[in-house]
Amino acid sequence: MPTDMSSTLSIQDSSAAASVPPQPKRSSLLGDDFAPVCFTFLASLGFLDLLISCISKWYRPDTAYLIRKGTELVIPAVARTLAPEPVERLQYVLGLLLTPLFLFACLLGLKRLYRATPEAGRRIYTWVATTLLLAGTFATPVLTYHALDKSDFLYVRASLLFTHWLAYTLLFFPSLALLVYFAHKRWILWVGRVALYTLSTYIAVIAFFSVLFDRDSISPWTHHLNSVIYPLAQVMAGKTLLVDCAPLYGLYPHFLQPLFKIFPLGVYSLTLVMASLLVVCLAGVWLFLRMVTRNRFVFLAGFTAVAFYSYVAPKTVRPKVFGDPYFQYWPIRVLFPSLLLALASLYLRGFGKRWIYYAGFLCSALATLWNPDTGLVVFGTWFLLLAYTELFRNSWRASARPILWHALTAVGALLLVYGGYALFAFLRSGVWPDWRMSANYYKIFSYYGLVMLPMAPLPHVWGIMVAAYVAAMVVAIHGLLRKENELLCGSLFILAILGAGLFGYYNGRSHDFCIIPLLYVPLLIITLLADHLFVRLKQGDRACYKCLPLGLLFFYLCASAVPSVFAAGELSQFKGWIQAGSSVSIDGSRGTHTRNIKFIRAQTKRGERIFIFLRGNIEGVYYAESGTASVLDLPSSTDSFFKSDTEKIVNFLRQNKSTKLFVVPGQYAGLDASFKRYRIAAREGQTGMVMLLPAEDAVPAGIPTHSELERDP
Repeated sequence: MPTDMSSTLSIQDSSAAASVPPQPKRSSLLGDDFAPVCFTFLASLGFLDLLISCISKWYRPDTAYLIRKGTELVIPAVARTLAPEPVERLQYVLGLLLTPLFLFACLLGLKRLYRATPEAGRRIYTWVATTLLLAGTFATPVLTYHALDKSDFLYVRASLLFTHWLAYTLLFFPSLALLVYFAHKRWILWVGRVALYTLSTYIAVIAFFSVLFDRDSISPWTHHLNSVIYPLAQVMAGKTLLVDCAPLYGLYPHFLQPLFKIFPLGVYSLTLVMASLLVVCLAGVWLFLRMVTRNRFVFLAGFTAVAFYSYVAPKTVRPKVFGDPYFQYWPIRVLFPSLLLALASLYLRGFGKRWIYYAGFLCSALATLWNPDTGLVVFGTWFLLLAYTELFRNSWRASARPILWHALTAVGALLLVYGGYALFAFLRSGVWPDWRMSANYYKIFSYYGLVMLPMAPLPHVWGIMVAAYVAAMVVAIHGLLRKENELLCGSLFILAILGAGLFGYYNGRSHDFCIIPLLYVPLLIITLLADHLFVRLKQGDRACYKCLPLGLLFFYLCASAVPSVFAAGELSQFKGWIQAGSSVSIDGSRGTHTRNIKFIRAQTKRGERIFIFLRGNIEGVYYAESGTASVLDLPSSTDSFFKSDTEKIVNFLRQNKSTKLFVVPGQYAGLDASFKRYRIAAREGQTGMVMLLPAEDAVPAGIPTHSELERDP
């Protein structure tokens, strides 16, 4: 390690490690550059809009060609959903790369111009900026309400901000605002701490119990669950991802495998693990806010808003849709971003910089294996944060060598993690992993546009989110130029980078359901901004008076979640979740799924390779609960998009000599294969599931044909 890296990775002695790190320097958010910062924010939004408009006007790709090529790869039922979005993809990528550069150059130029302007001109600029800020502050609620109402954005319907907005505005919000103002009083601080820990625990408890269910209480939306549990079942039965089959959501099954060695894999144990990981996600967000905010009531409002609006509220508004938790985002895609936020807050506060430094690289490198969608964003965000802090603490020239060291460390972390998995896969299966497998799904989704949807026109919630990311980046770059308030600016920087990177999830499939779980990042941004403004105003910083309406608006939005959690309708639903979750049985409720699984267990041995045909995308549950594995190295029926997958099934049915097939008559239509060569070897008396084996003769006497099986009750 270079000797000049001591400023970044200083080795603390035992006494220093035991002491509390010094408080970071805190200063005004905008200082004397209020006008340049406001104009830069507006100019950046204008630049982004101009960039998007130019790409939309001049870039004309041949989407028909992409659809034809994609149709050659996927089955006909899936081909109808191909909707490539090369224009939106280019808009997103270029906007992500060019907007920060424009923002930096614009802010630097406007600051120099502003300082070269006479005092009278500065006052005019400040007056204009203040007027625009006030106009934007009062226009934002109107635009927000219009955007939410126009798109029927589902999550807001559970908030008092919409159900009882007058009572919230005149009663609840003033009460919370007074608590924020008098938060320095000793007894209020004590009450705040009690309320903070009580409410945080309460939210964690209801989130935990909301995802517990058993195999017989699965909602109709089982294709979400099937995509998660199926690869876990295959891994637990001895298969290796990127060797035997390609994962859709990353290599998380291998990370979770040790847990399911202790708790046998099933629907209940899976929901138990996912509920625990969900609590870990909330704990990461909680720790991040705890480290970077100063006002405990703003902290309370921000954390509640993140948990309520990003996860809890949709389940109260649309219980039938969200009854089967979408584990693909909370917690799978949120786990490592939340861990990154926690590590970043500790790093910015100066706690254990050496071990936090390497833990951050290890965490972000592992994230790329756990789930590449968010993992690559997490990895890039951690490296950019380190580069940002070097530029913050040192001169531009002096920062070059430490940033180079960070880059080398990043490459080393990736090589270590990917090399470790390659060795693990080889020792487990005797074959090196094929990394190209992980690109198959990315290509069919991102390039050929499988189930993609275009972004809704503005005004929409996504426009407000983008404005929050731009605002956070403007403040972060302004703090970098002034070399002040590293904790706040660094926190806003990581949120801006993380949020902009994760926004690609919505940019592809632009459905309101896909934007709801992304709300935690912009909510964290406005919480940090509100906290800073209120703290500076309390300290008598007159420069922040101009931002008071904006700070009140931020707090007004975030604080609405606190009383909403205790609304009568929500309390009754939360009580129902806790009662239902606590009464879940490991053995199910002796329903159809339980009977079918017991039937499969009775006809097979643990680890046996079989094949299950089931309509409703639920075979992953049956494999997991019975301890068996698919004889074919294929993804779940939910994720079987490719023609090659169907061809493998058809060929298997024609050539199978001894493998057991488990089917329910009437639930396997659609395959171009005949079941005439199979005989019924066993039957479940109540559910109708049968076990088929290849017959020695083509159609033995008394053995139903495929068409007869379809009519079998």
